[in-house]
Amino acid sequence: MTGEKRSTADNRVVYRLVNVGVILTAVAATLVSWQGLVFVGRWAELPERMLWLMPLMIDLPIVVFTLGGLARRSRGETYWLFSLAGYGLTLVSATANFLHVVSIRGLSSLEGVAGSFLAALAPILVLLTTEALGALLAKPSTVTADSEAAAATVDALTAALERARTTIADSRQEVAELEKYRDNFGRGPA
Repeated sequence: MTGEKRSTADNRVVYRLVNVGVILTAVAATLVSWQGLVFVGRWAELPERMLWLMPLMIDLPIVVFTLGGLARRSRGETYWLFSLAGYGLTLVSATANFLHVVSIRGLSSLEGVAGSFLAALAPILVLLTTEALGALLAKPSTVTADSEAAAATVDALTAALERARTTIADSRQEVAELEKYRDNFGRGPA
């Protein structure tokens, strides 16, 4: 060992910085996707005062289903329906965001192609950052492993104590028999 300190990613400063990065990315991606879905809300003939419902209806459930799936997975329950819903809505949102830019810029220019794909990336980032945030918030369950290890240790100690008790009882029996033998042998014929 050279004596130099090694850094670890599993410390509070790194953890907090990663959380801040995840949250900022999630907010930025949500705002970009929100803009595209508000635009698409006009295609659905929503009144102007209700356009905000389109992104709320699509992007918010991505977060809800992703976190719900993470919670169910951490409890050991089935989560495929939550995952399916989250991925499905991500696909719907990405497609809507892609088409929003295509409808304005087309795909005949580099700007149109790049803008379309970057807009489609926004809901995917919402999904991924929600997964990352959920994974960072979920702590591994060491209680079960620690409890099982403690129970095994207690069982082993109990078994060792039982063997020791049996050995002591046997030793006492032998001592008692030896004392009888000594007493009988020591008296001999009188």
